[in-house]
Amino acid sequence: MGAPEDPELHTYDGVYRGTPSKGDKPIPDFIYREPRVGDTYVDRCVSYFISACLWFWFTYHMYYHSGHIFGHWYMPYLNEFTDEELGIPPDDAPDPVYWGNHGEKYGTYR
Repeated sequence: MGAPEDPELHTYDGVYRGTPSKGDKPIPDFIYREPRVGDTYVDRCVSYFISACLWFWFTYHMYYHSGHIFGHWYMPYLNEFTDEELGIPPDDAPDPVYWGNHGEKYGTYR
């Protein structure tokens, strides 16, 4: 990787200790028991972004696909379907062509 003094490979300016201009309290060098979680500006921005994505997804799906949750789709009774919708040919339609092996003994054509 190279020496830590190399500015091309190591562009590390320093430890992030919060953004006081955005309302953060500076994170101290040493903490007695455990660090505070989610107190920095970056943590707030990331959590707001994730929250915004979640609320967008929820609102979009509630508006456009609310039937998935509420189940208020109209489900017709079986007698309301027509033969055409069910794929049943009319009575006067010719029989479909059978593409089988009519003259062969069963089991010999496989």
